[in-house]
Amino acid sequence: MTRPARPIPERRLRPPMGWNSWDCYGTTVTEEEVLANATFMRDHMLAYGWDTVVVDIQWYEPTARAHGYNADAPLVLDDRVRELWTPTDTPHDGQSLRAELPAHGAALYRLSPSDTST
Repeated sequence: MTRPARPIPERRLRPPMGWNSWDCYGTTVTEEEVLANATFMRDHMLAYGWDTVVVDIQWYEPTARAHGYNADAPLVLDDRVRELWTPTDTPHDGQSLRAELPAHGAALYRLSPSDTST
């Protein structure tokens, strides 16, 4: 017996559902990995309401490691003191990621606590 598909409630009426970089990458996620996961989510999960991509803690830390945090990490900041992607992880400053994620099906994404665009 097959149940009929239920419509997905409006975005504002349901909790966020999606992918969080911390769950797989901890503090070491790169822009390429974020986009690859956003593409998978778009291709396989968007139809079921999964439309949120969160780039979690310490993506901006140039000496990030898989387990643990580095005290007094050397951060890369812009002129407004916002965290930037580290030069070793990506040639971009996060702006291209912000522009590309909606094309990957992401309705909401967060780059950092100081990013007020979300």
